[in-house]
Amino acid sequence: MFIGLWQSGVIVAAIALVLLGLLLIPRRRRMVETLLGVDYPDDDNGLELSLGHSNPQPALAQHIGEVAFAVDCDLLEDGGGAEVNQETVCSEAVQAKRNLMLRAPGSWHAGNATPAPTCTSEPAITITFQPSSSEIHMDLPSEITLRAESFDSLGQIMCCQSESNFLPEAPCTSSEDHDDARLGFLYPISHDREEDAEEQEHVPVQHQSQATEGPREARPVFLNRLMESPFRLREGGSHMLNIEKYSQVQTACLKVERVVGHGSKQVLLEETNTIPGIKIVEIIPTLINIRSIVKDGKVIIQGTVHKQIFYIGTDELEHHLAEDMDFSELVDIEPLNPMCPVREGMNQQDFSVIENSVFEFDPDTGALTQKIILRLCVKVTETEQLEVGVGCQGTLIKAAVVVGEGTKQKFIEETKVIPAIKVIEIVPRISQIRHTVKNGKVLVQGIVHKQIFYVGTDDLVHHLAEDIPFSDLVIVPYACEGMNSQDHSFVDNLVFEFDPATGALTQKIILALSVKVTETCGVPVIEGTAGTLISANQIIGMGCAEKLVEETKTLTAIKIVDIDARISEITSIVKNGKVIVQGTVHKQIFYVGTDDLVHHLAEDLPFSEMIEIPPINPEFPVEEGMDQQDHSFIENIVWEFDPATGELTEKVIIGIQVVVTNHIQIPVVVIGGCPGNDLWPIKEGCPADTVK
Repeated sequence: MFIGLWQSGVIVAAIALVLLGLLLIPRRRRMVETLLGVDYPDDDNGLELSLGHSNPQPALAQHIGEVAFAVDCDLLEDGGGAEVNQETVCSEAVQAKRNLMLRAPGSWHAGNATPAPTCTSEPAITITFQPSSSEIHMDLPSEITLRAESFDSLGQIMCCQSESNFLPEAPCTSSEDHDDARLGFLYPISHDREEDAEEQEHVPVQHQSQATEGPREARPVFLNRLMESPFRLREGGSHMLNIEKYSQVQTACLKVERVVGHGSKQVLLEETNTIPGIKIVEIIPTLINIRSIVKDGKVIIQGTVHKQIFYIGTDELEHHLAEDMDFSELVDIEPLNPMCPVREGMNQQDFSVIENSVFEFDPDTGALTQKIILRLCVKVTETEQLEVGVGCQGTLIKAAVVVGEGTKQKFIEETKVIPAIKVIEIVPRISQIRHTVKNGKVLVQGIVHKQIFYVGTDDLVHHLAEDIPFSDLVIVPYACEGMNSQDHSFVDNLVFEFDPATGALTQKIILALSVKVTETCGVPVIEGTAGTLISANQIIGMGCAEKLVEETKTLTAIKIVDIDARISEITSIVKNGKVIVQGTVHKQIFYVGTDDLVHHLAEDLPFSEMIEIPPINPEFPVEEGMDQQDHSFIENIVWEFDPATGELTEKVIIGIQVVVTNHIQIPVVVIGGCPGNDLWPIKEGCPADTVK
């Protein structure tokens, strides 16, 4: 009997739930259908579409349908409906809003997974339901947020807590997306149905330990300054060479090395010594410590030949013997133009090699005679600024494009007392010069080192050395942060006044601060048989890759404040068709320990990667022995921390970019002198505060 009553009760409860579902679910479905563009009379549903899109996307409809179904299931499981409050249902009452938001991954910060306040180029969508005055008022959450989560290739849709902060307007939108941006949308609305069917964006899972860090405004001051630095993730390397910037212009002002002359000479080095061996296995000679000094019409070349001798000793074991042979030779330089001879102070480029190495060994006496033939080749150049012709079909070289120059006079005055009766001489010079390129200006810092020679009260000549630091701003139009700079500052004048009665020495120094700002780019120069001969590096090929460095360790911490990383000790080896890049990622971990103090931990992670280099011209492939320039940098840092176990998993993404070059001597077409600074265009991407 009791079993029959229990079954009857279950049947009655099931019927009640079905009837309740028939009352609530169709109403929810009609709200969704109204959103999707199905026309209903206003007196039927009382709903009004807040967006101007009459035909939303299928992908968005699927997301909203899943959300509505999930909410309906929650209401059925709770066994309750919405409470009716007839007093609040009136036309003057404030209408409640329900927002559905989908966040795009571009709105998250690297490393801590907190929403970014900045706008993205792709808007996002927020849908608002507004019940009319005739509808029953329901206590709904003010805003329900949906995230398309992804972790280990598993998609998850999560309902998050309501948010009350409104999103700022997104000014960086196209004309078609203007209405979307005005509403502060975050999920990208694509107006191309084919693109919507192919692409789906996912947001990385927000780790629990990172979510406890709070909003960005609650971060420590030093951490905000670190996170807002534009160069935080770029330390360790420069940017990739821009080969498109100067491909559409006709001329460019380049800072190049003009060839003045060159010379070569063969040198025979011979040496005989005795070793306790019965057989010579191998002798490997290498050139080290090459030094060149340019004189009038000639160059003095000095260096060392380092030899490694492998031989079988009398004990039947292989031995190693290292020895050095020093040499010094004078090489005559033939100038290309007799009217422009080689002068002392010019630049030089050495290309000396070991042509051959032969040896003779007598096992009976142990006498080893070694003969090494050197080919000493040197090229003398002079740094000049030339306006060369540029064309898209020209030879692509790596060159320093002159952006601008600036000069300024700096006056320094100092008074001091010395125990002297006469000042003989004061010799000043500038040392420890440092530059910091900013937008439209260069900060010049250095030290004026002075040597004061004076006759003391004991009638002896004394020497006094002192340093005076200085700093000043030099205006360079169109200079941008991150560019290169060269210093040409010098001491323009020095005067002093000395009073023997009081020993007061007043020194007045005038410095001429001169700065040149350049940008290293790939420039396609036009060759000419009668052009000016320059020494340059031809770009053979370029390649890039990404490297993921991952590490898991345990810390005695309750929270991770921040992790900073930079690349150090980078080296590259050029092989046939590829480049092997090796380096070290230096990390600094800031965390809150169990003692509630902020700790610092530094560690190094080695990495290596092989990058394929496709040649720009198939006739000139990448070969072993060519030069290379590495432009590696930190792209992103992501970490996950479990406070319960103290396990920290760090993932560092390294962007590796390599340019392979080969030294060439090329005649270029020179148009004339370099234009003035007023003719240079503003660098694309510079901030608006660039000084003009």
